[in-house]
Amino acid sequence: MAASTHGRQDSRVVSRQIIRQITLFQRQLIQQLHQWQRPSLRCVATLGIAAGAGLVLSSPAEAASLGRYSFDDSNQPLVANPVATGLDLGEFRYIGDDSPRLVSDAQGGQAYGARNWSRQGFDSNAYFEFTATPDDAFSLSLQNLSFDEQSGSSGPQSWEVRSSLDNYSSAIASTNVPRSAQFRANQLVALPNEFSNLQEPVSFRFYGYNSRRVSGSWNIDNLQVTGELQARVQEIPQPPVSQPNPIPQPNPVPQPNPVSQPSPVSQPSPVPGPTPTAPSTPSPQPSPFPGSTPSPQSTEIPEASPLTAIGLVGGLVLLRRRLQRSQKRSG
Repeated sequence: MAASTHGRQDSRVVSRQIIRQITLFQRQLIQQLHQWQRPSLRCVATLGIAAGAGLVLSSPAEAASLGRYSFDDSNQPLVANPVATGLDLGEFRYIGDDSPRLVSDAQGGQAYGARNWSRQGFDSNAYFEFTATPDDAFSLSLQNLSFDEQSGSSGPQSWEVRSSLDNYSSAIASTNVPRSAQFRANQLVALPNEFSNLQEPVSFRFYGYNSRRVSGSWNIDNLQVTGELQARVQEIPQPPVSQPNPIPQPNPVPQPNPVSQPSPVSQPSPVPGPTPTAPSTPSPQPSPFPGSTPSPQSTEIPEASPLTAIGLVGGLVLLRRRLQRSQKRSG
């Protein structure tokens, strides 16, 4: 019974060591896949690792509309619809001294507006705002914002767009508004490279100021967010490997006192003979393959092709799961 228990414990130790080696080998393969520069190979590697690990990811998409605020739904809060999978566009809201309202736009729908904009220059306390948040499995690259706006004859003469990346300290875009009651369509805000590969939320604020009158309104409509979402490969966290408890050793059996032996009878001195010679050291055998030399084992992996590496990752994941299930059954 004790031998069987010890055998199971030894088997668990060996299984844990194999799982640890599999995990290290898998991480090296993933690092090698990340070093490839061709986008098509990165896409294949991403999908291959995801399939082996049981994840569902999307391949990188071309720059396109990620979401749109049309303000045609009167229900609060005002959210974007539609929105790309993997992205959350939060409520579009107004911060300031007025109560925002929905007004009629030029297409027979609705726009979102407010009054009481500053008459004395830029005011950081009055703005429209929304936040874009990528899901954990994606990174977000934004290219531009576009929207329709209307200031009217007595509304703000200037507006700016700022973001949370620099704590709203500088304008991404700014313009002077001509005096007109018409909606100005497709006001484009091009976003710099700092808005690429975002993994945290980013907020945008739209400031109106230099209003001709306090009662002047500023309205925004058809706000569209353009960019792309890219799937991120996430390493699967591994549970810590617990060390087995040491096996208690039995107490040593006391040995009896040795019995005294009689003194040995002296023997005559041996006749000197010839000096023995040391056996000759055998010469090293040639390798069965010309030019090959034995090398120690190493955990470094050779350069692999994309498809080979992807297949190895998937196979290692399956092997690790089988070993873990076998451990649970034996436990």
